[in-house]
Amino acid sequence: MNPPEQILGEFGDGRVVKMLADMSKEVEQVKLEAERLISDEMFAAALEKLCDMERRTRLSADMNSNATVQVNIVSVCFSEKQYDILKEQIIALSKKRSLMKYANSKMVQTCVELMPSVSCKKAKFELIETLRKTTEGKIYVEVERARLTHMLSQMKEEDGDIEGAVKVLLELQKVFFLLEQLRLCILRNDFVRSTIIAKKISPKFFKSDIISKHQDLKFKYYKLMILLDLYNKNYVGVSNHYYNLSETETFHDKSKIVTFLKNAVVYAILAPYSTEQWSTISRMSEDGNFDQIPKYKELVQLFIKEEIISWKKDILGVYDKLKAWSVSSTDYVEEYVESQEHTLANLEQLQCRVGEHNMRIVSKYYSRIYLNRIAELVDWNVEKTEEFLCKLIVNGTIPLAKICRPSGVVTFVPKKKSQEELDDWAVGTVDVMEKINKVTHLILKERMMYKNVHSFCEEEDSDEEDWFTDTLFKRQSSEYEDDFDDPDENTEDMYVEVDETTSESLSESELKAIESEMEKKSVEPDKTSEVEVVFDRPFF
Repeated sequence: MNPPEQILGEFGDGRVVKMLADMSKEVEQVKLEAERLISDEMFAAALEKLCDMERRTRLSADMNSNATVQVNIVSVCFSEKQYDILKEQIIALSKKRSLMKYANSKMVQTCVELMPSVSCKKAKFELIETLRKTTEGKIYVEVERARLTHMLSQMKEEDGDIEGAVKVLLELQKVFFLLEQLRLCILRNDFVRSTIIAKKISPKFFKSDIISKHQDLKFKYYKLMILLDLYNKNYVGVSNHYYNLSETETFHDKSKIVTFLKNAVVYAILAPYSTEQWSTISRMSEDGNFDQIPKYKELVQLFIKEEIISWKKDILGVYDKLKAWSVSSTDYVEEYVESQEHTLANLEQLQCRVGEHNMRIVSKYYSRIYLNRIAELVDWNVEKTEEFLCKLIVNGTIPLAKICRPSGVVTFVPKKKSQEELDDWAVGTVDVMEKINKVTHLILKERMMYKNVHSFCEEEDSDEEDWFTDTLFKRQSSEYEDDFDDPDENTEDMYVEVDETTSESLSESELKAIESEMEKKSVEPDKTSEVEVVFDRPFF
């Protein structure tokens, strides 16, 4: 066996090897003969000749000819509507020992292209399942498998099997199919899984240089994200999605772009106050695109100015009549938001945002104010004002505020700026370091005092011991002198020397007094040793 044939026979993993023979001419002849046999209603004979030629081209490593034959085999089966035989051929061609990836991918592509021609729904479903099984785990036919999966999902959805359609699509990771997963999960009201799927899609994909087809995907993505964020009440996210929709190049109708901009303003204002919300409305006030909707831009300016907004004078009769409070937009969003109930809910939310804005302004300009005065400023009664202020304190919008109910006084502590907090930290650090230095100095001073006291006590003890020793020695010397009548010269000199140092010896009573005093000193605890244990420990 030649080396290429040996490789094909041993591995059969689709690797490209050197072609042994060019069989393109033989393939053309077999194709013509197969067409003649089919016209004579001899389908089995034509298929047999094509299968034999497929084996010969495969063993000859003729990749192009083998692909041509495989495509011809499935095309014949489709044209003759022999779907059972087609399934058998698909499985057989995908499991050949000397499989060629290029030829197999061409065969699968042809099947996908001819799939719409199958009129029988059952046969189409079985063919799709067969192709999905044979293409499972093969990267070189990943795109075709994804298309087949999408077809299967659409068929299940048409049959009302939403659960089955979701299960089919959940295994895919491509953007288009992730969007289909997201749409079906939202239709099923499975918002937990929808949130997980949405995180798999990066918005950066839609900001690259993409063709119009991807612009359609962008439009579909933001429509679905609007629904998801509306459910989660993430109004800042909804506003950003509408703004991104207004930048989609697919729309040439300015009325739709204006609608998206209006909705972006509405939901940016309805969002609770936060750093992200403030940056969003600040950007809108400076964006020239919003000059097309002057009324809405004026509404944005009201929330940017550090002034009290009067609900009755500034909002009612002016901005509450804007049509954008009843949002109408995309196909999916339209079903969710267009209702009178939704309009009333939006206006109620707007009133809360106005009150929140007014509370922030009051806390900025007042340090102490009566609660009834706040109620007068925000156009609410005292009970509602107190309840709303408590909510703002709890959620952190106005964290440094205290309400004294007996006196009805609200105390606002202004929030420090970053520079002020940094200065306070620096002052506190200096104060701590000064105290540490002072404590260190006191510790060192105490240690020095202890050393001096300890050395002084040792000197006194040594003096007492020397005095007692000398006294005893003198007493013993006098007794020794009485025992010997004729001492030698050395002894006499010694006694004389002792007599010169002391003029008289101690009596017994004096000696006992000295001994008792020394015993008392030996019994008393050594206090200096306790001090030494404490001060000899390391301080740092």
